[in-house]
Amino acid sequence: MNSIYNKLSKEEALPLILREIYESRGYNKYKMGEFVPYDIYLENRNFLRDEGIITFTGANGKLMALKPDVTMSVVKNVADETVTKKVFYYENVFRMSNSQYEEINQIGVEFIGGEDLYASTEVIELACRSLEAISSKYILSINDMGFMAGLLEELKLNDEAELELSNIMKLKSLTALKKFCSKYELDDKQCNYLKDIIRLEGPFAEVLVDAKNLCLNEKMEIALDELDELFETLKAINLSDRIKLDLSIVNDLDYYNGIIFKGYIDGVPKAVLSGGRYDNLMHKLNKKQAAVGFALYLSYIDRLFKNETKYNSEAVIYYGNSNTVDVAIAVSKLSEIYKSVRAERYDLNHVKAEKEFNLVNGEIKEVKKNA
Repeated sequence: MNSIYNKLSKEEALPLILREIYESRGYNKYKMGEFVPYDIYLENRNFLRDEGIITFTGANGKLMALKPDVTMSVVKNVADETVTKKVFYYENVFRMSNSQYEEINQIGVEFIGGEDLYASTEVIELACRSLEAISSKYILSINDMGFMAGLLEELKLNDEAELELSNIMKLKSLTALKKFCSKYELDDKQCNYLKDIIRLEGPFAEVLVDAKNLCLNEKMEIALDELDELFETLKAINLSDRIKLDLSIVNDLDYYNGIIFKGYIDGVPKAVLSGGRYDNLMHKLNKKQAAVGFALYLSYIDRLFKNETKYNSEAVIYYGNSNTVDVAIAVSKLSEIYKSVRAERYDLNHVKAEKEFNLVNGEIKEVKKNA
Protein backbone atom coordinates (compact mmCIF):
# COMPACT_ATOMS: atom_id res chain seq x y z
CA MET A 1 0.00 0.00 0.00
CA ASN A 2 2.86 2.40 0.73
CA SER A 3 4.02 2.13 -2.89
CA ILE A 4 0.56 3.38 -3.95
CA TYR A 5 0.70 6.26 -1.46
CA ASN A 6 4.10 7.29 -2.84
CA LYS A 7 2.51 7.91 -6.23
CA LEU A 8 -0.14 10.21 -4.77
CA SER A 9 0.07 13.76 -3.55
CA LYS A 10 -0.32 14.16 0.21
CA GLU A 11 -3.76 15.67 -0.38
CA GLU A 12 -4.84 12.56 -2.29
CA ALA A 13 -3.16 10.07 0.07
CA LEU A 14 -4.44 11.55 3.34
CA PRO A 15 -8.04 10.22 3.17
CA LEU A 16 -6.68 6.74 2.39
CA ILE A 17 -4.20 6.90 5.26
CA LEU A 18 -6.93 8.07 7.66
CA ARG A 19 -9.27 5.34 6.47
CA GLU A 20 -6.56 2.78 7.25
CA ILE A 21 -6.16 4.27 10.75
CA TYR A 22 -9.90 4.09 11.47
CA GLU A 23 -10.36 0.60 10.04
CA SER A 24 -7.50 -0.61 12.25
CA ARG A 25 -9.81 0.05 15.23
CA GLY A 26 -12.86 -1.62 13.66
CA TYR A 27 -14.64 1.44 12.20
CA ASN A 28 -16.74 0.92 9.05
CA LYS A 29 -17.47 3.39 6.26
CA TYR A 30 -20.71 5.38 6.55
CA LYS A 31 -22.23 7.08 3.51
CA MET A 32 -25.11 9.55 3.48
CA GLY A 33 -26.96 11.31 0.66
CA GLU A 34 -26.45 14.92 -0.34
CA PHE A 35 -30.03 15.95 0.48
CA VAL A 36 -31.82 15.24 3.75
CA PRO A 37 -35.24 16.23 5.14
CA TYR A 38 -34.94 19.55 6.94
CA ASP A 39 -36.99 18.33 9.90
CA ILE A 40 -34.00 16.22 11.01
CA TYR A 41 -32.30 19.49 11.95
CA LEU A 42 -35.30 21.71 12.69
CA GLU A 43 -35.71 20.73 16.33
CA ASN A 44 -31.96 20.72 16.97
CA ARG A 45 -30.70 23.77 15.11
CA ASN A 46 -28.65 24.74 18.15
CA PHE A 47 -26.46 21.70 17.54
CA LEU A 48 -25.20 23.73 14.57
CA ARG A 49 -25.52 27.00 16.45
CA ASP A 50 -22.66 28.76 14.65
CA GLU A 51 -23.63 27.60 11.17
CA GLY A 52 -26.56 28.25 8.86
CA ILE A 53 -28.46 25.47 7.11
CA ILE A 54 -29.03 25.74 3.36
CA THR A 55 -32.60 24.72 2.53
CA PHE A 56 -34.69 24.27 -0.61
CA THR A 57 -38.06 22.86 -1.58
CA GLY A 58 -37.95 19.37 -3.06
CA ALA A 59 -39.95 18.13 -6.05
CA ASN A 60 -42.64 16.79 -3.71
CA GLY A 61 -42.95 20.14 -1.93
CA LYS A 62 -41.09 18.90 1.15
CA LEU A 63 -38.49 21.21 2.70
CA MET A 64 -35.04 19.71 2.27
CA ALA A 65 -31.58 20.63 3.54
CA LEU A 66 -28.30 20.46 1.70
CA LYS A 67 -26.31 18.16 4.02
CA PRO A 68 -24.98 20.44 6.84
CA ASP A 69 -23.78 17.70 9.19
CA VAL A 70 -23.09 13.97 9.31
CA THR A 71 -23.34 13.23 13.05
CA MET A 72 -27.08 13.89 13.17
CA SER A 73 -27.62 11.47 10.29
CA VAL A 74 -25.57 8.76 12.00
CA VAL A 75 -27.55 9.20 15.22
CA LYS A 76 -30.91 9.14 13.42
CA ASN A 77 -30.01 5.80 11.82
CA VAL A 78 -28.99 4.05 15.06
CA ALA A 79 -31.36 1.18 15.73
CA ASP A 80 -32.79 0.75 19.23
CA GLU A 81 -31.15 -2.67 19.58
CA THR A 82 -27.68 -1.37 18.66
CA VAL A 83 -25.13 -2.11 21.37
CA THR A 84 -22.14 -0.47 19.74
CA LYS A 85 -21.60 0.98 16.28
CA LYS A 86 -18.30 2.38 15.03
CA VAL A 87 -18.31 4.34 11.78
CA PHE A 88 -16.12 6.76 9.89
CA TYR A 89 -17.18 9.02 7.05
CA TYR A 90 -15.63 11.10 4.28
CA GLU A 91 -18.16 13.69 3.17
CA ASN A 92 -18.66 17.23 1.96
CA VAL A 93 -21.07 19.26 4.08
CA PHE A 94 -22.71 22.53 3.10
CA ARG A 95 -23.31 25.48 5.39
CA MET A 96 -23.93 29.20 5.27
CA SER A 97 -21.43 31.35 7.14
CA ASN A 98 -21.37 35.15 7.10
CA SER A 99 -24.06 35.17 4.37
CA GLN A 100 -21.91 33.00 2.10
CA TYR A 101 -22.34 29.40 1.04
CA GLU A 102 -19.51 27.16 2.19
CA GLU A 103 -18.61 23.62 1.16
CA ILE A 104 -16.47 21.84 3.76
CA ASN A 105 -14.67 18.59 3.05
CA GLN A 106 -14.46 16.59 6.27
CA ILE A 107 -13.63 13.16 7.58
CA GLY A 108 -14.62 11.90 10.99
CA VAL A 109 -15.50 9.04 13.31
CA GLU A 110 -18.46 8.24 15.54
CA PHE A 111 -18.34 5.68 18.37
CA ILE A 112 -21.98 4.92 19.20
CA GLY A 113 -22.61 3.00 22.40
CA GLY A 114 -19.27 3.74 24.00
CA GLU A 115 -20.25 4.97 27.43
CA ASP A 116 -17.02 4.48 29.41
CA LEU A 117 -13.78 6.43 29.50
CA TYR A 118 -12.07 3.97 27.18
CA ALA A 119 -14.45 4.99 24.38
CA SER A 120 -13.41 8.62 24.79
CA THR A 121 -9.76 7.56 24.96
CA GLU A 122 -10.01 5.54 21.75
CA VAL A 123 -11.61 8.41 19.85
CA ILE A 124 -9.00 10.86 21.17
CA GLU A 125 -6.26 8.44 20.13
CA LEU A 126 -7.72 8.38 16.62
CA ALA A 127 -7.90 12.19 16.67
CA CYS A 128 -4.20 12.37 17.57
CA ARG A 129 -3.26 9.83 14.89
CA SER A 130 -5.30 11.82 12.36
CA LEU A 131 -3.53 15.09 13.18
CA GLU A 132 -0.16 13.35 13.17
CA ALA A 133 -0.86 12.03 9.66
CA ILE A 134 -1.04 15.67 8.55
CA SER A 135 1.81 17.14 10.59
CA SER A 136 3.97 16.27 13.59
CA LYS A 137 3.38 19.85 14.73
CA TYR A 138 -0.08 19.49 16.20
CA ILE A 139 -1.81 20.18 19.51
CA LEU A 140 -4.96 18.59 20.92
CA SER A 141 -6.66 20.76 23.53
CA ILE A 142 -9.02 18.96 25.92
CA ASN A 143 -11.62 19.91 28.52
CA ASP A 144 -14.56 18.24 30.26
CA MET A 145 -18.04 19.75 30.04
CA GLY A 146 -18.70 18.59 33.60
CA PHE A 147 -16.39 21.37 34.77
CA MET A 148 -18.47 23.98 32.94
CA ALA A 149 -21.72 22.43 34.16
CA GLY A 150 -20.50 22.66 37.75
CA LEU A 151 -19.43 26.26 37.25
CA LEU A 152 -22.82 27.26 35.85
CA GLU A 153 -24.54 25.64 38.82
CA GLU A 154 -22.65 28.00 41.11
CA LEU A 155 -23.27 31.13 39.00
CA LYS A 156 -27.02 30.45 38.64
CA LEU A 157 -27.31 32.29 35.30
CA ASN A 158 -30.29 32.24 32.96
CA ASP A 159 -30.10 30.46 29.58
CA GLU A 160 -29.25 33.64 27.67
CA ALA A 161 -26.40 34.48 30.05
CA GLU A 162 -25.05 30.92 29.93
CA LEU A 163 -24.86 31.07 26.13
CA GLU A 164 -23.21 34.49 26.25
CA LEU A 165 -20.62 33.27 28.76
CA SER A 166 -19.87 30.21 26.62
CA ASN A 167 -19.18 32.42 23.61
CA ILE A 168 -16.94 34.70 25.67
CA MET A 169 -14.93 31.73 26.89
CA LYS A 170 -14.49 30.47 23.34
CA LEU A 171 -13.15 33.87 22.31
CA LYS A 172 -11.04 34.21 25.50
CA SER A 173 -12.06 37.86 25.54
CA LEU A 174 -11.35 39.56 28.88
CA THR A 175 -12.91 42.78 27.59
CA ALA A 176 -16.17 40.98 26.77
CA LEU A 177 -16.01 39.22 30.13
CA LYS A 178 -15.78 42.54 31.95
CA LYS A 179 -18.90 43.78 30.16
CA PHE A 180 -20.63 40.49 30.91
CA CYS A 181 -19.92 40.76 34.63
CA SER A 182 -21.31 44.29 34.66
CA LYS A 183 -24.40 43.32 32.65
CA TYR A 184 -25.31 40.42 34.94
CA GLU A 185 -24.12 42.10 38.14
CA LEU A 186 -21.42 39.57 39.06
CA ASP A 187 -19.21 40.72 41.91
CA ASP A 188 -15.42 41.20 41.66
CA LYS A 189 -14.71 37.79 43.19
CA GLN A 190 -16.85 36.01 40.58
CA CYS A 191 -15.43 38.10 37.74
CA ASN A 192 -11.82 37.43 38.78
CA TYR A 193 -12.62 33.74 39.08
CA LEU A 194 -13.94 33.66 35.49
CA LYS A 195 -10.79 35.47 34.32
CA ASP A 196 -8.72 32.71 35.90
CA ILE A 197 -10.79 30.08 34.07
CA ILE A 198 -10.38 31.76 30.67
CA ARG A 199 -6.62 32.13 31.12
CA LEU A 200 -6.10 28.56 32.27
CA GLU A 201 -4.60 26.58 29.41
CA GLY A 202 -1.27 24.93 28.75
CA PRO A 203 0.66 21.71 29.47
CA PHE A 204 -1.87 19.24 30.80
CA ALA A 205 -0.22 18.13 34.03
CA GLU A 206 0.66 21.70 35.09
CA VAL A 207 -2.75 23.19 34.33
CA LEU A 208 -4.56 20.31 36.04
CA VAL A 209 -2.95 21.24 39.36
CA ASP A 210 -4.12 24.85 39.01
CA ALA A 211 -7.57 23.74 37.85
CA LYS A 212 -8.10 21.61 40.95
CA ASN A 213 -7.66 24.75 43.04
CA LEU A 214 -10.57 26.32 41.15
CA CYS A 215 -13.12 23.59 41.89
CA LEU A 216 -16.29 24.89 43.54
CA ASN A 217 -18.27 21.67 43.82
CA GLU A 218 -18.20 17.90 43.39
CA LYS A 219 -19.28 18.04 39.74
CA MET A 220 -16.17 20.06 38.84
CA GLU A 221 -13.96 17.70 40.85
CA ILE A 222 -15.39 14.64 39.08
CA ALA A 223 -14.70 16.27 35.70
CA LEU A 224 -11.05 16.92 36.59
CA ASP A 225 -10.65 13.39 37.95
CA GLU A 226 -11.87 12.04 34.61
CA LEU A 227 -9.44 14.30 32.76
CA ASP A 228 -6.62 13.13 35.03
CA GLU A 229 -7.38 9.47 34.29
CA LEU A 230 -7.65 10.21 30.58
CA PHE A 231 -4.27 11.94 30.54
CA GLU A 232 -2.58 9.06 32.38
CA THR A 233 -4.00 6.65 29.79
CA LEU A 234 -2.75 8.81 26.90
CA LYS A 235 0.65 8.97 28.58
CA ALA A 236 0.73 5.16 28.72
CA ILE A 237 0.29 4.97 24.93
CA ASN A 238 2.81 7.77 24.25
CA LEU A 239 0.32 10.44 23.19
CA SER A 240 0.60 12.87 26.10
CA ASP A 241 3.27 15.18 24.65
CA ARG A 242 0.82 16.94 22.33
CA ILE A 243 -2.08 17.20 24.79
CA LYS A 244 -3.08 20.52 26.34
CA LEU A 245 -5.70 21.26 29.00
CA ASP A 246 -7.84 24.27 28.14
CA LEU A 247 -10.74 25.07 30.49
CA SER A 248 -12.13 27.68 28.07
CA ILE A 249 -13.17 25.05 25.51
CA VAL A 250 -16.95 24.71 25.79
CA ASN A 251 -19.83 23.34 23.73
CA ASP A 252 -23.59 23.45 24.14
CA LEU A 253 -24.55 21.66 27.35
CA ASP A 254 -27.85 20.63 25.75
CA TYR A 255 -25.92 18.34 23.42
CA TYR A 256 -22.47 17.69 24.85
CA ASN A 257 -21.29 16.20 28.12
CA GLY A 258 -17.98 14.81 29.36
CA ILE A 259 -14.76 15.06 27.35
CA ILE A 260 -14.57 17.63 24.54
CA PHE A 261 -11.53 18.56 22.43
CA LYS A 262 -10.13 20.61 19.55
CA GLY A 263 -7.15 19.92 17.31
CA TYR A 264 -4.72 22.44 15.85
CA ILE A 265 -2.03 22.18 13.17
CA ASP A 266 0.93 24.55 12.91
CA GLY A 267 0.32 26.97 10.03
CA VAL A 268 -3.50 26.91 10.23
CA PRO A 269 -5.06 29.77 12.27
CA LYS A 270 -8.11 27.87 13.57
CA ALA A 271 -9.05 24.45 14.88
CA VAL A 272 -9.00 21.80 12.15
CA LEU A 273 -10.57 19.10 14.32
CA SER A 274 -13.41 19.23 16.81
CA GLY A 275 -15.10 16.54 18.84
CA GLY A 276 -16.38 15.23 22.12
CA ARG A 277 -18.97 13.20 23.95
CA TYR A 278 -22.55 13.92 22.91
CA ASP A 279 -24.74 11.60 25.01
CA ASN A 280 -27.18 14.48 25.50
CA LEU A 281 -27.78 14.74 21.75
CA MET A 282 -28.45 11.00 21.61
CA HIS A 283 -31.06 11.30 24.34
CA LYS A 284 -32.68 14.34 22.69
CA LEU A 285 -33.15 12.21 19.58
CA ASN A 286 -34.65 9.40 21.69
CA LYS A 287 -31.60 7.16 21.51
CA LYS A 288 -30.57 5.30 24.64
CA GLN A 289 -26.92 4.84 23.66
CA ALA A 290 -23.96 7.03 24.59
CA ALA A 291 -21.73 8.46 21.84
CA VAL A 292 -18.43 10.21 21.19
CA GLY A 293 -16.77 11.31 17.96
CA PHE A 294 -14.98 14.02 16.01
CA ALA A 295 -14.78 15.71 12.63
CA LEU A 296 -11.55 16.68 10.86
CA TYR A 297 -12.08 19.61 8.46
CA LEU A 298 -9.87 18.81 5.47
CA SER A 299 -10.88 22.05 3.73
CA TYR A 300 -9.14 24.01 6.50
CA ILE A 301 -5.76 22.43 5.71
CA ASP A 302 -5.82 23.06 1.95
CA ARG A 303 -3.21 25.78 2.36
CA LEU A 304 -0.72 23.24 3.74
CA PHE A 305 -1.06 21.11 0.64
CA LYS A 306 -0.75 24.12 -1.65
CA ASN A 307 2.43 25.21 0.09
CA GLU A 308 3.91 21.77 -0.52
CA THR A 309 3.10 21.78 -4.24
CA LYS A 310 6.27 23.18 -5.77
CA TYR A 311 6.11 21.26 -9.04
CA ASN A 312 3.50 20.29 -11.62
CA SER A 313 5.54 17.18 -12.36
CA GLU A 314 8.73 15.47 -11.26
CA ALA A 315 10.11 15.61 -14.81
CA VAL A 316 9.20 17.44 -18.01
CA ILE A 317 10.51 16.83 -21.50
CA TYR A 318 10.27 19.40 -24.31
CA TYR A 319 10.13 17.66 -27.66
CA GLY A 320 9.83 20.47 -30.22
CA ASN A 321 9.44 19.02 -33.73
CA SER A 322 10.42 15.45 -32.78
CA ASN A 323 8.31 12.67 -34.27
CA THR A 324 5.59 11.01 -32.24
CA VAL A 325 7.38 7.66 -31.88
CA ASP A 326 10.52 9.29 -30.43
CA VAL A 327 8.42 11.33 -27.97
CA ALA A 328 6.49 8.26 -26.76
CA ILE A 329 9.73 6.27 -26.31
CA ALA A 330 11.40 9.14 -24.43
CA VAL A 331 8.43 9.55 -22.07
CA SER A 332 8.39 5.79 -21.46
CA LYS A 333 12.11 5.75 -20.59
CA LEU A 334 11.81 8.70 -18.18
CA SER A 335 8.78 7.08 -16.56
CA GLU A 336 11.00 4.21 -15.46
CA ILE A 337 13.00 6.72 -13.38
CA TYR A 338 10.51 9.41 -12.32
CA LYS A 339 7.06 9.07 -10.75
CA SER A 340 5.51 11.71 -13.01
CA VAL A 341 6.63 12.78 -16.46
CA ARG A 342 5.06 15.58 -18.46
CA ALA A 343 5.62 16.06 -22.18
CA GLU A 344 5.35 19.56 -23.67
CA ARG A 345 6.18 20.69 -27.16
CA TYR A 346 7.79 23.96 -26.09
CA ASP A 347 9.11 25.52 -22.89
CA LEU A 348 6.86 28.51 -22.31
CA ASN A 349 7.70 28.81 -18.58
CA HIS A 350 4.28 27.41 -17.67
CA VAL A 351 5.46 24.13 -16.15
CA LYS A 352 7.44 23.64 -12.95
CA ALA A 353 9.36 20.40 -12.65
CA GLU A 354 12.28 19.11 -10.61
CA LYS A 355 14.03 17.83 -13.74
CA GLU A 356 13.83 19.27 -17.25
CA PHE A 357 14.83 17.55 -20.49
CA ASN A 358 14.96 18.33 -24.19
CA LEU A 359 14.41 15.72 -26.87
CA VAL A 360 16.87 16.33 -29.70
CA ASN A 361 17.14 13.92 -32.65
CA GLY A 362 15.73 11.10 -30.52
CA GLU A 363 18.13 11.73 -27.63
CA ILE A 364 17.09 12.81 -24.12
CA LYS A 365 19.24 15.65 -22.86
CA GLU A 366 18.93 17.05 -19.35
CA VAL A 367 18.63 20.81 -19.04
CA LYS A 368 21.23 22.02 -16.59
CA LYS A 369 19.72 24.70 -14.38
CA ASN A 370 21.81 27.57 -13.10
CA ALA A 371 22.71 27.19 -9.41
